[in-house]
Amino acid sequence: MSAREFRKVSRWLGAVPVGAHCTDAELLALVERQKPQALQELYRRHAPLLFGVARRTVGVSGAERAISALFLQIWATPESFTPDAGSLRRVLLTRTVSLAAGAPPPPEERAWALLTVGRCTFAEAARLLGVPESVVRQQALAAFRARSGTPGDHTQVAG
Repeated sequence: MSAREFRKVSRWLGAVPVGAHCTDAELLALVERQKPQALQELYRRHAPLLFGVARRTVGVSGAERAISALFLQIWATPESFTPDAGSLRRVLLTRTVSLAAGAPPPPEERAWALLTVGRCTFAEAARLLGVPESVVRQQALAAFRARSGTPGDHTQVAG
């Protein structure tokens, strides 16, 4: 049975199909009817891409905040996410970038970016951030632990 036939049969039987066979528009309509499974499916379908885009803009924790805010907005006002022209993915990407731009990267992400991407020393990063070198070391350790999934003991790193 094709996905189209499945949806027709499900509607005829009165069932509310939610899953990979639903279109984004159908999922949004189900979210409007307060069906959490539809929101879960939208998250499963779109969150990985959205998170990747936001992470490149504001780091991991900023991306997590932006994606959380986005899906809370979808749940609260799904009608505002109906694409006029184009795809829901385009609307979600636009909103994600907007939310991420409003969320400054946390200090540990700024320190990590200066040390890894900018190839700064701890002293250079400290000068650029306007904090003591020991703080940069703490922030870099926190960022490393967040990326590696290593639980931190939150002890200070000597500077």
